[in-house]
Amino acid sequence: MNYKMVSLFILAGGLCSIVFSAPCADYACDTLIVRGILDSNGFSHTPVDSIADSSLGRIIRLNLACRYSINFNFTVNEKEIGNINKLRYLNLSLNQLDNVPVGVWDLAELDTLILWENILNDRIPDDIRRLVHLKYLDLTNCWIQALPDGLWDLANLEYLYLVHIWLPGYILPAGIGRLRKLKMLALYQSYLIRLPDTIMTLPEVSTVDVTGNWLCDSVSRELGEWLDVRDPDWRQSQVWPGTNSFCWPEARAVPYPRERSRTLVAAETARMQVYDLQGRPIRCGGSPAAGMPHRLYIVKEPGKTAQVVVGGQ
Repeated sequence: MNYKMVSLFILAGGLCSIVFSAPCADYACDTLIVRGILDSNGFSHTPVDSIADSSLGRIIRLNLACRYSINFNFTVNEKEIGNINKLRYLNLSLNQLDNVPVGVWDLAELDTLILWENILNDRIPDDIRRLVHLKYLDLTNCWIQALPDGLWDLANLEYLYLVHIWLPGYILPAGIGRLRKLKMLALYQSYLIRLPDTIMTLPEVSTVDVTGNWLCDSVSRELGEWLDVRDPDWRQSQVWPGTNSFCWPEARAVPYPRERSRTLVAAETARMQVYDLQGRPIRCGGSPAAGMPHRLYIVKEPGKTAQVVVGGQ
């Protein structure tokens, strides 16, 4: 079907319900949805293949990070994105979203969901449990104030970032122990005063980061030894709630938080930084009109050692 003809019909409202009411079956449908997202947010000059990667004729990776930069009100149709039903990777970071589009929970093949730096509060629904193949979830800096029970049903989850969150009672829920395939858990600077004993039952976890929490008088000897193996420097950064007093000042090998915070910030920046083909960092908020290459770029994915090329030549 001619793309221009489809666009005209959509603008006229004629085919809107037909095109987007059912899951896509081909690349043309996938592209049409992504094109609509870009156009409606002021990115009409951004090629779809600069933010999407395809395989076997379907879009499988979609990077929509930093797309609020033109109108500061990034929007995604609540259901349409769920029709790109072969998506495995979705990045909605740094968009000031106040909710996750409900269509995301229809993405049955999704294995990576990055929501870094949005304003989600307690708006992660139990529907997240429908992402049965999810392996990687990043909720860093999303103003999370409650975690849904459905999160603990993600049986294949391996990497979980719960960074800068404010949970009820400042306690990590015991449900964390149900994530039996979890390998890495990031909890730094989340004001936690207690970790559940169920965390020690996770058989695959090799790395835990609890830097900058309030774990002073709630850590048993057994839990402390468990953390020593998975986060050797964890004692250096714990403070008493509401103070700047370290729980174990004698354990600090380096001053904290200044030097260590600087290291964390550098790591966080590298974790989400986007680069152009010349290796120059692209500032989130910059637009293609600013002269930065946008057809093909490299993203340093969190939890991964290899750089990933998004798009194609």
